[in-house]
Amino acid sequence: MTSTKLDRLFREIVHANLCEGCGACAYFCPDNCIRINFQAKSGLFNAELSKRNPGGCSDCGTCLQVCPALTKKYSKPRLPGTHEIDQVFDWFIEPHKHVYLGYASDRQRRYQCASGGLATSILTELVVSKQVDGIVMISPDPNQPIRHRIDLVQAPNNILNNRGSVYCHVDFSGVWPLIERHEGKLALMGLPCQLSAVKQVMRVRNLDAARLFKIGLFCGGTSSNKAMDYLCRRKNIDPDLVTAIRYRSGGWPGRKITAWVAKENDGGNDQPVVLLDRSASILQSGLYSFCFSGSHYPDFCKVCADQTATSADISLGDAWLPEISSNDNLGTNIIISRTDRGEKLLKEMHAAGIVEIQEATVAAVIRSQGDSLVGRKLGRWGRHIRKRSELDKEAAFFKDIIPQHFPGTWKCIERRMLQKLAEIKYQGFAFFCFMVYRVGVTLMMRAVHTALKSVTKGRT
Repeated sequence: MTSTKLDRLFREIVHANLCEGCGACAYFCPDNCIRINFQAKSGLFNAELSKRNPGGCSDCGTCLQVCPALTKKYSKPRLPGTHEIDQVFDWFIEPHKHVYLGYASDRQRRYQCASGGLATSILTELVVSKQVDGIVMISPDPNQPIRHRIDLVQAPNNILNNRGSVYCHVDFSGVWPLIERHEGKLALMGLPCQLSAVKQVMRVRNLDAARLFKIGLFCGGTSSNKAMDYLCRRKNIDPDLVTAIRYRSGGWPGRKITAWVAKENDGGNDQPVVLLDRSASILQSGLYSFCFSGSHYPDFCKVCADQTATSADISLGDAWLPEISSNDNLGTNIIISRTDRGEKLLKEMHAAGIVEIQEATVAAVIRSQGDSLVGRKLGRWGRHIRKRSELDKEAAFFKDIIPQHFPGTWKCIERRMLQKLAEIKYQGFAFFCFMVYRVGVTLMMRAVHTALKSVTKGRT
């Protein structure tokens, strides 16, 4: 018989599909009642009752204290409290020192990395200058490279080997023994939800936050591993035979997803297979949207309001700005320095010629991230929009000052409709429905545009 507190964790978080899979509850449970396991049905790493001690809970409540999802569930959104545009913009990205645009000075590194090479350059500099003893970062699982886990990297060359984005849910539970037991200083690179989990655990467990330098990556949502499994099946590839994977290659913005597959009788060489190339065709572009633009997002991504990694020392994202993307094939980062040590490090690296940075504005962050950032911050992507959250009372104001980035009701309905497709067992059929919808909407919009154009021409 499980305890009241453990029951609450599973009832309100795990069974409600809000478990982020951070593994804090499993690692810090003194009774070993919980474990993190990969759930093939959902494609996520989730908490489950441990077979080692399923009924031995002492009802200490540690699992509830360290669970970041439970804290988020009951934290009320805070409105900016002002209609001053500058302060409202600051509210969207939360505490910060400065905003920059920048990239690695090394052109080869800038080309090889996902978006400007800033993350790799910062992590490398932290190790080379001995400001930290190692980097906690996501890397492929040696036993199943299509899945990912947490590793401690201490050699600069290995930091470069683990470069690039990861678009699927990862096993984050390996971070806790490193943070708790490692005696030296560490740097951690992760997504907003991962960094917020680390921040909460370090506070609850009274761990020294000064030992950890945090690099946050902008995130509009992470897909379940079902998306990658589906891409492999489309190429008749067994996911278990994948030996390596790159989510973004070929220069910025990285349109290709490439997997290396083990082949017998091929001299031991793995064969590269392009699973998806967004620039190849409308079908491929649609396939990318189907897999990585909302349909396969877990429920905890749908209610997350933190896209810019507010718990980090330095937050990094792609500079999706027209003035940059029109003539940039190497990549540029948009950078938010949030703490004094983050600001100091950026200035030192710039002075040493390791990175190139220039001042930018908070408005540039909002333009860069668009309705994804605004929709998340206002709660318009989440299911709780049905309850008409208090943020909706401010919707008219936000819609007036940033109409081009404000996600309207139809867009929210459309996004949830597309998310339902991921629940269909036969993903090939779901993708077919998605493409029928996308093509139908495109043709309808063209017809409306043509009709309006002809009406306007007739009046003149």
